[in-house]
Amino acid sequence: MMKSPFFRLLFISANVVLWCAMVLMGLRQLGYQQSFAQFDHPLLKQRHLYLYKTTSLEDINQNIEIINDELNWAPLIQIEFLQGAWHLTQEIHRRPYKSKPLLSLQEYLGSLKSGSLAINIRNRSLSHFDQLSELINKQKDLKVIFTSETTNIIREARKKEPNWLFMSGHTLLSRLRVMGSLFLETMTSIDEDLVLINTNTPLQSRVAKEIQRRKKFLILDLNSSQKPPLSADGTYYGFISDNIVTLRQVQKQLQ
Repeated sequence: MMKSPFFRLLFISANVVLWCAMVLMGLRQLGYQQSFAQFDHPLLKQRHLYLYKTTSLEDINQNIEIINDELNWAPLIQIEFLQGAWHLTQEIHRRPYKSKPLLSLQEYLGSLKSGSLAINIRNRSLSHFDQLSELINKQKDLKVIFTSETTNIIREARKKEPNWLFMSGHTLLSRLRVMGSLFLETMTSIDEDLVLINTNTPLQSRVAKEIQRRKKFLILDLNSSQKPPLSADGTYYGFISDNIVTLRQVQKQLQ
């Protein structure tokens, strides 16, 4: 008599698991049916992209001198709206976040020799974005890569500057890993052109392939590993480091 309730419960559980699996597979296939087109942008036509991250005033002066006429090289600066103007800033405390201004963005742009620039905005709103756009767009033919840890800022900035390139923060990476573990990476929204990853937690190969199927590009943070996995097969399109020597070594290795 005790077996009957047990088998009924087992049968119900098996049916629930089966239906969940069918729903997941259906959603996965629905994602596969979507088609994507690559954003037409000069920086996406290079073989590789190298972003030199500045962390101090010395780095800022160095990248102005070192990065000049190479289109696929760009300084990556951190900026904030402080004291009534946009400034390059340096993080001095992570939690709670605290920073100090290093140089006004206007002064920096006046010395910039690179044809490309990547900016990481640390403000949590776009209340002064028009002023930022005006400063940057004064630089003739400057190719801009924009990133932020706040997804909504990236979405709003894209509406205002559709010709810029946009790179994801770590929020998207976490979401991709969760959805990938559920086999639902095909249903994950990816608004950015460049997807930033690190080697601390490996990205599932299915997720990497899905990113490439979306005509998006993987950017590897070289600071996250002393021995980053490099390949010349196109898995990684771009690289970020705060060490110019490291980037040059990677460039030489992939030539």
